[in-house]
Amino acid sequence: MYELTDSLSTNVSVSANLNNLTHLSYKNGNYLAVHDCTRVSVLNIGTDDNNWCKEIIVEQIGDDNRTFIQRIKLIRINDKTFLTAVTSQNVKTAQTIFGISTISKCSFGVATQSKVYFFGKIHNNWKFLDVQQELRSNTRFSIYSFESDGKEKCAVAESNGTVTLWKYEESSKCNFTFIKLIFIDIHPNTKSTGLLLYNNLVVLGTVSGQIQLISIETGVLLCEIQAHVRCITAFDIAQDGLLVTTSEDSHIRLFRLNSSENELLDVEHLTQITIEDEMICGVKFLNSEGSQFATCSYESSLIKLFQLNQQ
Repeated sequence: MYELTDSLSTNVSVSANLNNLTHLSYKNGNYLAVHDCTRVSVLNIGTDDNNWCKEIIVEQIGDDNRTFIQRIKLIRINDKTFLTAVTSQNVKTAQTIFGISTISKCSFGVATQSKVYFFGKIHNNWKFLDVQQELRSNTRFSIYSFESDGKEKCAVAESNGTVTLWKYEESSKCNFTFIKLIFIDIHPNTKSTGLLLYNNLVVLGTVSGQIQLISIETGVLLCEIQAHVRCITAFDIAQDGLLVTTSEDSHIRLFRLNSSENELLDVEHLTQITIEDEMICGVKFLNSEGSQFATCSYESSLIKLFQLNQQ
């Protein structure tokens, strides 16, 4: 169904971070970025069917002794594309980073294990936004995942197996108020490796290989997919309901999510692709239709492109 069409060479050897591939498509740019401990590589692969590739950035951000890159994200702020990189020196308390997500046209959030920090660009200057609200359900528990839809909702998954969904309002530029929409108590043993907001669903990947689909409206666990036998390392969803997952087990699996009445979901397993002897740690669809996706693997300098075979 999908076949490997190209392997793009970068000048970095990808680190083992979960979800270690970021993608942003805008006008004439179709950007992919990966990182190792100290460097970031950004590729522009074009937006047409005849892929071309140009490595536009290989940036030395940290050094092996004092600073290392924890997480990166391509974002759009004030109609410009930025690469956001968080290093060990950026975080004063040396906490692990569990998510970077755009909040509005002018701001984004960075989640550590204990707090979500917000930053905005106001009058061409980057500012730290002093948001006093606590987005965790309980300060005794750590943040495991953070994601926003970039418009009005964000979600925080915690170490106690809960997800809190927030609606935020921008009273003035980069001045936010957060309103709790729903508190979802999944299971205390649910350890999240990633989180996405898709239509009316909260989608979680777990360390035990499941994908959990939870209703935003009711907080009910609608479906649990046993996608892999080992930890979910990355997943992505295309606009038409295609779900791609990767794991430490070297498999890529694709599913289709079909909505039905009464919030029921019909999940169809489409195909499996195996990349032998590789720990796949990043995957992203490259278009809204889900006809093409990219992967990266631990200690590999290659980004692999997969295309839907229409035959």
